[in-house]
Amino acid sequence: MGRRSANTVVGAVIGAAVLVAAHHWTAVGAQAPLALPVDSSGGPLRGILVVHPDDCAGNLRFLDLLGHADVRRRVEVVRVASPTPSGVERLRERLPPHLQGLATVALGAADRRAIGRLGYRYGPLLLLYDDQARLRAIEPAPSSPVEMIRMGRRLRGRAAGSPPESPKVSVLP
Repeated sequence: MGRRSANTVVGAVIGAAVLVAAHHWTAVGAQAPLALPVDSSGGPLRGILVVHPDDCAGNLRFLDLLGHADVRRRVEVVRVASPTPSGVERLRERLPPHLQGLATVALGAADRRAIGRLGYRYGPLLLLYDDQARLRAIEPAPSSPVEMIRMGRRLRGRAAGSPPESPKVSVLP
């Protein structure tokens, strides 16, 4: 199997996992840490950050990108979630100033399993939802400066209706 075929298969598997997770979070309702209520205002995409309190400073560097005005117009981070209940307080201390006022919650076992099916093991993850509370995209923390630039371009263009540039994870139609 060629590299392009392998990427297609991986993309299809991840896309299927996104659908399963989106169904799970829709079914459990707005009380779950990874579910959002419908907001028909047509505003920016809403994001939930999943961040482990022990993530290294390099993994957290992309959180500064979420504070840029041009990104904030298109992506509104509404909640921060910790995969470890004991890490919520430590996590609050590590957030940059523009994320300090957000609700910080611990994920339950069902939510940890759901994001585990998406391939999440460790490291920050940004879940992006549309105004109908549907999971639209998943952005893992960039692992290089080039990936950081690409992520910034994707986030700046997402809500404007432009196609995402080289998504790491397939977005739903």
